Amino acid sequence: MKTSDARRMPDSVLFLITIVLVGFGAVMVYSSSAYLHSYNGTLNPTPHVLRQHLFRVFIGLVVLGVGMRIDYSVWRRFAAPLLIVAMVLLLITVGWNDNAVRGTRRWLSFRSVNFQPSELMKLALIFYLASFAARREHELSIFKRGMMPQLLVIVSAALLIILQPNYGVAATILVIGMVMLFVEGIRIWYLLPIAAVSLGGFIGLATLLPHARNRLEAFIALFQDPLDLGYQVRQSLIAIGSGGLFGVGLGGGKQKLLFLPEPHTDFIFSIVGEELGFIGAVAVLVLFLLLAQRGLRIALAAPDTFGSLAAFGITVSIFLHGLLHVGVALGILPVTGLPLPFVSYGGSALLVNLLGMGVLLNVSRNVGEREWPSNGHIGARGNIYESRSRRRRNRRTHLPRSRRR
Repeated sequence: MKTSDARRMPDSVLFLITIVLVGFGAVMVYSSSAYLHSYNGTLNPTPHVLRQHLFRVFIGLVVLGVGMRIDYSVWRRFAAPLLIVAMVLLLITVGWNDNAVRGTRRWLSFRSVNFQPSELMKLALIFYLASFAARREHELSIFKRGMMPQLLVIVSAALLIILQPNYGVAATILVIGMVMLFVEGIRIWYLLPIAAVSLGGFIGLATLLPHARNRLEAFIALFQDPLDLGYQVRQSLIAIGSGGLFGVGLGGGKQKLLFLPEPHTDFIFSIVGEELGFIGAVAVLVLFLLLAQRGLRIALAAPDTFGSLAAFGITVSIFLHGLLHVGVALGILPVTGLPLPFVSYGGSALLVNLLGMGVLLNVSRNVGEREWPSNGHIGARGNIYESRSRRRRNRRTHLPRSRRR
């Protein structure tokens, strides 16, 4: 049961990990964007990129604090309006937006401020799915009433993002949605065909649409054509390989000097590997693993279904983005354009991720010390992580006889 002790502190380890990643990101953004600070070979004493990033970090930390203070149950009441706002912004981005960058329409501009609605959609979708599952907890095993409404929202959001086009974020939307449906207790036999259709759809898009086809061809031609299609990932691997065990030293990397495109955003992990070496790269991965462990621990001990699912979705979203970013940098995955959470330069992703982390930390404030699970099981409290077969039996007993399956 949720306690009312407002003085309870949030998860201090998770908070510390977040602050360390944000601070480390500011250092790496400055180092990786050094080539942008030079003019006619002279270092600019007031780097524009760093100023912008530090301002966003300040706003993001304020957002983090607000998210920690607001009771997470508030987001349950505003889940549907927030989803509608995100959908409308995506529609405006796709249909009435002239702010095209490199053939894509992903940003809305308000004077000098650019915002990426797809980042807001990820958090809005998590809140909506968690709210829906909490309202219809005893109907989730029914396809038409439990799975179908959620699936329509997930697919609609993904399609709008594909139209930008932004296949990396669309793929993460689908993965986050499918994982949350599975955790809710949706039958795996419902999810497997949908996952297969989604995979087939992405492969079909990759062969039909130029933007996606170029990304796929670049991934396939990584070593066949390293100077053209495979140039980005090739330079990323050179950066990581040059770092060795301890790196060339902070600020001493060479690949950021116009060799590696977007080193302060899409490939900042490559610069970490070059300048801080294998040790620095592994340290970043360990921080994200610890973040995932603490987030899942909070989800397991959350006092209600909404808090548990929201904490789970936020944790999966941040960890999945980090995993995909590292996979691209290592040449394991096609280039997606996804930033490294809390570390890469970028305002929309940073603000939304810090808001999500604030909500996750607020959930942790509502978990008493005696409620933390010691063995990864929930026991008698019976939230979303209890036995799936037991949950289905419990749901069926709450339904009229004519609707039991």
